[in-house]
Amino acid sequence: MTLTQTLYSLDLLGTVVFAVTGLLAARRKELDLFGAIVIAMVTAIGGGTLRDLIIDVPVFWTQHDIYIYVVVVSALLLFF
Repeated sequence: MTLTQTLYSLDLLGTVVFAVTGLLAARRKELDLFGAIVIAMVTAIGGGTLRDLIIDVPVFWTQHDIYIYVVVVSALLLFF
């Protein structure tokens, strides 16, 4: 496994961890599935989105939709 692959895997793992964190907070507030996925999405990719907007580069999740899939799948798995 190359360094690039390792960093990409760690990036996706970090996205999963932040999605789970957001989902746990949404569950504490007793949100429904849609609300929980929205909170998980904002928690997981919100900071990177702001970073990309501030430094004026294309937003990362619009270029690579795997991030959206990772957040939704991890939120669905943990919600139920």
